[in-house]
Amino acid sequence: MQGLECYANETSELSWDFFEKENSDFFFESLHFSTRKEDTPLKVDEKVKTLLLNLGLSEKYPGKITLHDVLSLSEEVYKKPKKEKDLAMCILRKIIESNVSFREKILAEFVKEDAKSKASSHKDSSQLHQSKRPIPSGILEMISSCHFEEEGIDQNNFHPSDIFLVIFQCCNMHLQRIVARKVALCQYALPFIFQKPGGEVYHISLWPLRDIGIGGFNQTLPTLDMKRVSFIGLGNKKPISKSKLINAFLREGNECHATFFHEDCALGQNKRIISDGVVEISWYVPNIKEDSKEKNVFSDNVISENLTVLNLRGDGQTYAKITSFLCKITDVLVFIIGLDSLNDSVYDHTLKMAHNSKKPILIITEFSSDHKTTENAFLTYHQEKGIDENIRILSLYDMKRKRKLNDNELKEHLTEQVGMSLKLIRDIVSLQDTLQYFTEGFIKDEDDGICEFGLTQAKTLMKELKDSDKRTDVLKLQDGPWYEWSQKQKDYYRIGSKDTYESSETLAEEMRILREKQVDSCRSSGQFLVKFVRTLFSFSNDMDAVLFFLTWLRQLLNERSLRILPELHKKFEDSFVRFQTDRTKENKEMMESAEKHLADSSFELGHCIREVGQIFEAFKSMTDIKNYPKEKTYIIIQRLPKIIAKLLLLGEPFECMDGDVANVPLPWVLAVGNELKKDVGKGRLFAVTVLGIQSSGKSTLLNSMFGLQFPVSAGRCTRGVFLQLLPVKSLSVDYILVIDTEGLRAPELASKELRHDNELATFVIGLGDLVIVNNKGESNTEIKEILEIVVHGFIRLKQANRELDLAQSCIMVHQNVGAIDAGNQMLHGNKTTMQHLDEMAKHVARQEKEYQIQKFDDVIRFDPSKSIYFVPDLWSGSPPMAPVNFHYSLKVTQIAEFILSHLKRKRGHSVVETFTHLKNLWKGILTQDFVFSFRNTLDVLAYSELETEVQKCIWSLKKEQSEFLIYNARQRFCKCANDDDFNECLLGLVNELKMKMNTTSTELKDDLQKFIQNSDLKEQMESWKANKMIRIDEANTDAVEIFKRKAKQTMNLCKLDLKSRTFLIKKEKQINDRALQSAEAFKGKDLPQQLLEEEFENMWGEWIKEIADELSFGQETAKLSLKLMTSLINALYKAFPSYGHLIQKGLHKSGLDSGMKCEKLVGSLVILEEHVIMQSGTTEQLCVPTDTETWKRPADNLINNLFHDADHHLASLIEQDHECTDEEFSIILGRVCQKLDKHNEYNKEFSFKPEALTYIGLHLARHCFKVFKQHNDHFYEGYSVEFRLRGYKPTAYKLFLNTVEAKANEITTAFLFCSSLKEIVLKCVMERTVEDLNLLVYEKFRERKYNLLKLLLRDLADSDKFEEYEKYLKDPESYACKYFKQTIEKDVFQEDSEGGTNKYIKWTGSCLLKLITDIERAFDRITGSPSLQSITDWLETFSIQMEEQKIAIPMHSFAHVKDRSISDSDSLRLYLKRELKETVTELEQVFRETTPDTVNWNGHSYKDFFSSVWGCKELCPWCKEPCERCVHKGNNEKHRCIQHRPDGLAGVSWIQSGELVAETCNFLVQSRATKRCGAWCKCPLPFCGVWHECRRYKDYMDEWDIETDVDLTASVYWAWFMNTYKDNLAKLFRKQCTKLPKEWSKYTKENAKRSLDSTPVEICET
Repeated sequence: MQGLECYANETSELSWDFFEKENSDFFFESLHFSTRKEDTPLKVDEKVKTLLLNLGLSEKYPGKITLHDVLSLSEEVYKKPKKEKDLAMCILRKIIESNVSFREKILAEFVKEDAKSKASSHKDSSQLHQSKRPIPSGILEMISSCHFEEEGIDQNNFHPSDIFLVIFQCCNMHLQRIVARKVALCQYALPFIFQKPGGEVYHISLWPLRDIGIGGFNQTLPTLDMKRVSFIGLGNKKPISKSKLINAFLREGNECHATFFHEDCALGQNKRIISDGVVEISWYVPNIKEDSKEKNVFSDNVISENLTVLNLRGDGQTYAKITSFLCKITDVLVFIIGLDSLNDSVYDHTLKMAHNSKKPILIITEFSSDHKTTENAFLTYHQEKGIDENIRILSLYDMKRKRKLNDNELKEHLTEQVGMSLKLIRDIVSLQDTLQYFTEGFIKDEDDGICEFGLTQAKTLMKELKDSDKRTDVLKLQDGPWYEWSQKQKDYYRIGSKDTYESSETLAEEMRILREKQVDSCRSSGQFLVKFVRTLFSFSNDMDAVLFFLTWLRQLLNERSLRILPELHKKFEDSFVRFQTDRTKENKEMMESAEKHLADSSFELGHCIREVGQIFEAFKSMTDIKNYPKEKTYIIIQRLPKIIAKLLLLGEPFECMDGDVANVPLPWVLAVGNELKKDVGKGRLFAVTVLGIQSSGKSTLLNSMFGLQFPVSAGRCTRGVFLQLLPVKSLSVDYILVIDTEGLRAPELASKELRHDNELATFVIGLGDLVIVNNKGESNTEIKEILEIVVHGFIRLKQANRELDLAQSCIMVHQNVGAIDAGNQMLHGNKTTMQHLDEMAKHVARQEKEYQIQKFDDVIRFDPSKSIYFVPDLWSGSPPMAPVNFHYSLKVTQIAEFILSHLKRKRGHSVVETFTHLKNLWKGILTQDFVFSFRNTLDVLAYSELETEVQKCIWSLKKEQSEFLIYNARQRFCKCANDDDFNECLLGLVNELKMKMNTTSTELKDDLQKFIQNSDLKEQMESWKANKMIRIDEANTDAVEIFKRKAKQTMNLCKLDLKSRTFLIKKEKQINDRALQSAEAFKGKDLPQQLLEEEFENMWGEWIKEIADELSFGQETAKLSLKLMTSLINALYKAFPSYGHLIQKGLHKSGLDSGMKCEKLVGSLVILEEHVIMQSGTTEQLCVPTDTETWKRPADNLINNLFHDADHHLASLIEQDHECTDEEFSIILGRVCQKLDKHNEYNKEFSFKPEALTYIGLHLARHCFKVFKQHNDHFYEGYSVEFRLRGYKPTAYKLFLNTVEAKANEITTAFLFCSSLKEIVLKCVMERTVEDLNLLVYEKFRERKYNLLKLLLRDLADSDKFEEYEKYLKDPESYACKYFKQTIEKDVFQEDSEGGTNKYIKWTGSCLLKLITDIERAFDRITGSPSLQSITDWLETFSIQMEEQKIAIPMHSFAHVKDRSISDSDSLRLYLKRELKETVTELEQVFRETTPDTVNWNGHSYKDFFSSVWGCKELCPWCKEPCERCVHKGNNEKHRCIQHRPDGLAGVSWIQSGELVAETCNFLVQSRATKRCGAWCKCPLPFCGVWHECRRYKDYMDEWDIETDVDLTASVYWAWFMNTYKDNLAKLFRKQCTKLPKEWSKYTKENAKRSLDSTPVEICET
């Protein structure tokens, strides 16, 4: 703890750079408060133990009950306690609700009910054993009224004072403070001095008293200078109830309230167990005359000053130590003693001690009717103790009238005598100052280590403040800079007021400068702010310490305000009076200056927390290196939201809206929300908000209803909006988020109240799931006006978010309604109000074209018969000594019960939903246009999460389909012998896959349903659920179709293999025979290897020549080419059924085999003038693409774009290992024709003639025929007998050598076997490695386009090559596909730093190892089997076992092995393993030598994998940014972009200036800018030539959804790019690019790249 002490004494200069110093490192360690006292076992009296056990508090004693425990709501909270263990929490709950029934009423009712229950039980029991003779009912009643201790609860065991004291001691110190404040509102006494059970030391409970304010002095009980009166009883037989006497003393007139519990209260006759010896404390505050204009003029009280009243429970003689203590700290002592005890020697010491204190003493006793006896008693007392002017005696017996004094007379005499005694007191010292000198033998609770530490830290901080310091001098970020920034922010967001970035750039720059000023202010802040932040950070791991620190700081700041504000307030009042008398300009300036000085000097803890938020916002807004915080400062700033979130969870209110500037600091609020989300997890929140006129009792209502701590006072207390969390148990939600607001119609905001109130009302009601509309009195006229505005706002919100549930519930509360029949009296008024609201809602709905809304309840749920409550006045009597009205508490509890019942039907919202909704709501209010500006980010987040889950489902379907294809298709097709077999096998495979896929699809949809049900965004996801289920079904269908196509391709390959298999095997056997015959001539001869190779080469050449002469390869190729040509021509006729004559004419002129020389389609065709028709009626417009002066350039561009796509498609086709047919050609031709038809339908300048369409189609067919023929020739060559025989050469040569060398037959057999097996294993590895590539692509991109684009754009930025950007801008998909291929190839083939291998080698190696392991195991099992008599049996068994491992090994593959004889199976196994090892080595070498250029992904192209990531191919019609959708199936799913580019990047310019447009689509859709009718718009009027407003874009391209955003920094990446390459862009588009926002010039490449790291949806960040 030395470091902490060092900090407390730190006097060096501090600044924000302080956190960067090395000697401050300890503040970044995980600190643990070490001064907290360890709990030691307490010696507790058995009676106390029993009491604790009965109350269920054994585990809570001492100080273990927290505020969180008490605030927790459940259905049981408002039910009567049924068991003893329920009593404590029930009482505590009533206390924090300020319900006066907590002390004895609850306990008495419980005892009564329990007694009835026991009596009933006893009666039932007695009836079971009743005799023949009936027992009289009177006797039964007498028995029922008795209580048997052994049977249960003994009423005498319960004394309310005992119960309360035990509960109080079980509360922790923070809860004790709140309990004391609530009890004080009930005007009940509090325990001040007490002895903990089992302890010997007395404890002074001062800490809880520090929240008790006294009267209108704004000071607390311990700090206010007040005189103290102590009441002490001596002897067991007192002449009068001391507590009852004090209660009468504290009350005026005939008011009756038991501040101190006494014997006449319920259960007052019960014996106290632990509350004897307790000193209770209360106070007396005289009532000021209401008609008095002078201060400190009181009503007709004898005592006209504030008093502290202390009451010692029990006998003062027994508790002499406490009596002695009271004599020291008290100004007036009142003893109550019997006349017989007055001169009893037992009390001599105590009375003499009181006399010696020299304090005024009042002795109350009863005089005897025997005058002589009384006279002797006082004479004796005078002689022994002495009586002076400080001692007064008050008799309960009136000697003159010979009777006892009645209660009223006694009260008057007591008040008079105490008043006279008080006048003798000259020096008045506060309680806390007095206790500094007289605490020997006592322990103050504030001396506890952690509490004392909090005080030390707070005092250290306060040393940095002088009384002359204004708050604005210490906390520099709020007020001026924050106020100005807030005003400019509202101007910035006003929708429709800006048509270009130029109009908002000035505001943005001014806002940035203000933020820089805030940062500069931060750096120059004094020690107060730095130490405050540092303390919060340093002890953030011990929130108990933070709470004590903040509580003490709040206390000290309040005391400081009490010192300085009265004088400033006096100056303001004087200047105000002066101005009212003489309204000169000078007097007005003086008044305004005094008012400002008063406001600037107000300094509260809330201002410090607000400053922390501004620190966070200011530094977070800085993106440039100069202003970016240093490392340690950044760490501290990042931690601040977490600290505040913890405080919110601990029950502290959090300021959501700054009431002084009427703005929500969104980054700060959302950051706190993010941290809250981490702590709460998936907890659900239900928001309850309150709305009402100023000073209508809103905060008091919430405090009483839920036991909260919102500050309350007369006048404008609450400023802004505050949040507080309430935990909830056993209901559908986990927390209630209570939202307290400032009052509407505030006089000080009269100049701007209309807009302010409307914004506030819409914001607050929009946040709340249930809204409490609070009225003061019976009128609701003003609230009605507010609700009109809110209804309008809600209808617009609903228009912007059809899926958002904005139908909040509403209840109305009328406070201060005293009449019993108020409900009946106001029925007519409420009916009229509802009629007005219904008419108003209907009228507004018609304006907004929402005809389904017919009444107010359609917008805000409200049932007048159930949702109106009438609450009586808060106080029972006249303040300041009036307690809370019990009937007020009763009504408020009814409202709380209604809210809890409401929760049963609600699911609530997650923290993410709540704070995101807050963000969206506030941004909608800022823009003042909900229809075009309010966005539901939750929708975007929900869609994103749901889409990710759907992609997982689709991936699972694709994976299952792919695995089924790999492990089943070729394996089964290999067994087919004819076309019928093949067709039957294909049909069987498809049907089997369908069944499997349907089962999987059902399971995936069930999983998706569970995901939606368990999601925090369930409500938002429900709107897309049906479409997503359809997506899965479609993906299932697509997967089956893809399987059909690929299975058919596999089948065709197997057919080719079957077609040549018989002839090939025959020729291979002939080659084997010849090789053996030739080898016999060399057997036994020692010949050089080279000679043997030459001999074999000569023989091989002769053999191949003979076979080639036997086959006719050329004729077969010609037949296939003719078949292809015919099929393509038929496809042309099918595509253009109405223009067959044009097709025929074109073919006659030049056939498909005319020999096109071009390598690519792009640039290979020239469109002639006779091919197009020019349209009439074209006009110029505001935003026009460049180079549209003639039709030529656009036509060529269109054709080349279409051909570019075709080239791309053809490139992917020829990468695949299958035949190209007319089906592929029809797909390519269909896409071209579709886009040409679309052009002809929507283009307003020119269209293509039929001759042009067929001209283009024929050109496409000629090129495809050339490409297809080249590919097919190469494909067929690879599967030809000649090609495959050439591949057999190494096998034949090895057979030749084995024969020459006379090797064993087993060796040759093993060689032939492994030679055949090598090709099979290689094929399996290639098939299965595709799955590894699939998984890599999925894990890298998650099938989301955003992940691919993020990598692509980051690499483009690093390349610094505009040429690459140009390629991407012109054709994003093609460039992305190329980038995708390069990225994947790099990932797969780049060697790692550890083993020097790449992923491809690892994949193939792993797959090869598994296959070889399975094969070797099969060798071992088969070779050892005695039942296998021949090599054929061996091969068949091996094939079956491999089939079980999903490895297709057809028997014909081993045709050359079948005929070989084996004599030693063990030798065969050994030779097989040796050959297999060599085979593995050869294959590993093949894989190591594989490169990106030579890799074969089993017929798959990179385009196949890319398509699953790229998804929708559409581009934004304006800026050409790709659509973010993975697929686009229409329905309700609109095209949308992750971030739109500035439209200038698509060549769009302003017609007046020729400047490329810097505005994004997001900006344009909120502006008044227009675009010319063109290809982008589906205008119903052809060639209309009008200018369409950008904000009405949905009328013309309704398949697109563009979010509104006026923020200059919405797309940092493209802003940086456009500014960096503005000259290149100007040259590219032949336009100007000089007028760009200045802010863009500050963006660096790192800023641009960092902006890509944010996800498409950031919920709790702006």
